[in-house]
Amino acid sequence: MPRTPTQTVRYQPDPSDLPNPERGWYSEPPPGQEATAAAAGRTLVMRYVRLDRYLRSALPESFLDALGRELAEVRGSGVKLILRFAYNRSAGPDAPLPIVLEHIRQLGPVLHRCADVIAVVQAGFIGQWGEWHHSTHELLLRAHRRRIVAALLDAVPACRGVAIRAPYWIRDVYPTGVTAETAYGGTPVSRVGQHDDCFLSGPQYSAVGEAYVAAVSRYTAMGGETCSSGGLAPFNGCRGALEALARYHVDYLNAEYYRPLVDRWREEGCHLEISKRLGYRFAVDAFTAPSRLRPGERLETTLRIVNEGFGKLYNPRPMQLVLMPLDGSEERAVGLAADARPALPEPGATATVALDAALPEDLPRGRYDVYLELPDASPHLARDPAYSIRFANRDMWAPKRGLNDMHCRIRIA
Repeated sequence: MPRTPTQTVRYQPDPSDLPNPERGWYSEPPPGQEATAAAAGRTLVMRYVRLDRYLRSALPESFLDALGRELAEVRGSGVKLILRFAYNRSAGPDAPLPIVLEHIRQLGPVLHRCADVIAVVQAGFIGQWGEWHHSTHELLLRAHRRRIVAALLDAVPACRGVAIRAPYWIRDVYPTGVTAETAYGGTPVSRVGQHDDCFLSGPQYSAVGEAYVAAVSRYTAMGGETCSSGGLAPFNGCRGALEALARYHVDYLNAEYYRPLVDRWREEGCHLEISKRLGYRFAVDAFTAPSRLRPGERLETTLRIVNEGFGKLYNPRPMQLVLMPLDGSEERAVGLAADARPALPEPGATATVALDAALPEDLPRGRYDVYLELPDASPHLARDPAYSIRFANRDMWAPKRGLNDMHCRIRIA
């Protein structure tokens, strides 16, 4: 059989600070003001849900209904939520274990209905700020923590992760942690990440904790905020910050706190680099595809791509080629991967990815421009370009549809 002719296109990197879903700096606007955060270039916002009024009772249906409406209204704003449930925002009581478990059970249906607007659920519930310290009901006992984590993993849909406050709390539940072999499977261990709300405040973790966080954060969500307890010190200037952000594969940080440290990074000149590299940052080096095919044949492509970010894609989303006919007729999508995460490079890595799929048998003959799309996995958001991934390449982004223009053309004959 004659060999299928191919074409290879190479691309130039774009040095700009580009917004992309589920990564970067986050802010905490009031409910209903998420679009304001999006206009400022944010794709993540923090949402505390306070449960103070129900320390001794179940959540009423009126509360659950109102929460469901509030979360659903985030759709279309261009952002997703870092979600945390807490019984206070400083000193104050948390709830007894039976109440906490009942609240988590009640929240499950709301979390499932609104999973598309959630980036990650922080474990919350325990202690001050829901940050897992100073519990007034002994919730930090190992057995209690394990029950709360198990309940959360049941309540949060399998397509979303749960982030726990510190590595020693995670190791209590999953001593081994997620690995390359167990990542992305939707199992509990593959969904548990970390948030650190005093990041860069001092020596981060013990040697064991450092290795643990560095390993699991290659695959699961990692973020948080800096804090004032360590002050401004040599270890949290630009050099130390960039090293730690890369070591722990950080996906998101609070843009406002601890403000003197964030301002220091501006003064020392690394704030822009941090902005660009929080989470994933995918740039395509080259793309190889057939130049001519017949309907029903295999569309075999090769993508050479680098992840310049500190972090990774931690939630599932599909990858597909979109064939746009030159005659203006209807576009056709060809699925390449139901979940792109295993195919995309890990933080700081480059990968050459072979992707192929069968062309539709009824694909009309003609010439097609080729686009690559990484849309949101939810049908609610799949056609919203604000929730599609943009490659860090020049002259590639098609903003009206949220597509990456691969600058190549295929003839279907």
